[in-house]
Amino acid sequence: MTMLLDTLWTVEAQARLFRAVLAAHAYPGEVVDCRAWLGGRPALAGVLAALADAAVTIADLDGSLDPVDADLIQACPAAPQTAAFVVASGALVPTSGMQFCRGELLAPERGATLLLVCQAVGEGPVRLELSGPGVVESGCRLAVAGLDPAWLDLRTEHNRQPPLGIDLVLCDGARIAALPRTTSIQVG
Repeated sequence: MTMLLDTLWTVEAQARLFRAVLAAHAYPGEVVDCRAWLGGRPALAGVLAALADAAVTIADLDGSLDPVDADLIQACPAAPQTAAFVVASGALVPTSGMQFCRGELLAPERGATLLLVCQAVGEGPVRLELSGPGVVESGCRLAVAGLDPAWLDLRTEHNRQPPLGIDLVLCDGARIAALPRTTSIQVG
């Protein structure tokens, strides 16, 4: 008897999703469509399937990660202050003073990545004007639906002492866009 894996859990799909996440980080604000490798799963599951394993810590603030996907990813649950990945709905209003791991001077790469689940990435009422490394000289505009701007304020607060900080990945059903800590964001 042969067991068939859902597309998302195949080596080829995870390799392609890993490249998609890298591309999103290399070109901040560019929308990357991942649907061909998700097998009907949400983009959040695809990002975590590509990046996380049993050695990685995740804090799911509001149950945005499907429990079945969480079991297959096998990441260790952790507090938001120490987790490598923090998952939440972009519509959730973050609490004042919420803290995430910002890395250390000798290891800034240990700063958390926030994965925010939005209604739509690439369209919507929240308009972001981006500049910085990886963004074309003329800038980049990213539209998002279902993102509370308080997340951007929280990101700014966490990124006040470079190279320490946090990165954001916005996810909807099939698309992602990365906002690394080096990207400047203006809500317009």
